[in-house]
Amino acid sequence: MIHFTNGSNVADALTAGGVPGRVIACADPLHDGPCLPGLSRVEWRDTRAQFLSDTYGVALEAVRRDFDTRDAAIDEAAGADEVVLWFEHDLFDQLNLIWLIDALARAGGSAECVRLVVIGEHPEVRPFHGLGQLSTAQLLALFPDRWPLTTDALEEARAAWADVCAPDPRAVAHRAEQPSIEVPWLPGALRRLVEELPSVSGGLSRTERQGLEAIVGGARTLGEAFAGCALREERVFLGDSSFYAAMRRLHAAATPLITSTAFDGPPDTLWSGRVALTDAGHRVLSGLEDHARINGLDRWVGGVRLLGRSPRYRVATPGGVLMIDD
Repeated sequence: MIHFTNGSNVADALTAGGVPGRVIACADPLHDGPCLPGLSRVEWRDTRAQFLSDTYGVALEAVRRDFDTRDAAIDEAAGADEVVLWFEHDLFDQLNLIWLIDALARAGGSAECVRLVVIGEHPEVRPFHGLGQLSTAQLLALFPDRWPLTTDALEEARAAWADVCAPDPRAVAHRAEQPSIEVPWLPGALRRLVEELPSVSGGLSRTERQGLEAIVGGARTLGEAFAGCALREERVFLGDSSFYAAMRRLHAAATPLITSTAFDGPPDTLWSGRVALTDAGHRVLSGLEDHARINGLDRWVGGVRLLGRSPRYRVATPGGVLMIDD
């Protein structure tokens, strides 16, 4: 038996609790950086590892080793008697879930041996944000009620992952508006992914906008801004490294939107570094200027590369309504 879950904390808790089999973390922030179709496994590993190393400052070879360990477990899972996927309802987890289902299928695994523990709430933990909030006992109590991955769920997950990797976001935007019986948390997660496209007003992603709003709302440090951003999420998904990378882009832009000592000081002062909006940041947040037009973009949302000052795809928020400049 092999288990895949959303990070090392949950993996360690399951292992310490004595869950049968081996537990592997599957925790790539797929909402950030390139997700390109048609790559071989090695090409995929190298592309994602290079992005994570460049963006998050982690050692390239360490990321490759982690990915190789995960990929070897996927190959092993193809012949396992049972594979259990432990994930939650937010964007980070749902993307890892559908990526993993697709990867297991590509490795020759059968849906018949896959079981799911995927939740969006827990009666003993409110508000519920994720599996990491649960005690070892609470996690293990979920195990007996795991349920099978149906053929329909397999097909839907794989089709959704193909949509995420497409260079055109229209299929993802359409899927985000369709209820799903088989993968019920997925539409909401994909809607949140679409909201990472630049907005019609101001050209910011939802994450960028929420970070600036938190600062205007009183956050004095990068750490406080991160907490304020999380409070604005219906399903908390963003890790601190992803938030840091998003804010660093706004700080390093040709016309900076924020100023902060967090990006220039020693690592132990990162989250306590003072942060404030520049005049340009205030104008962009109010919709008087457009971040994409004044600074240009070079980032990815799934398979969509946002490059230059006139992005074709934008989103009207709230609601995640896709707008296309034809």
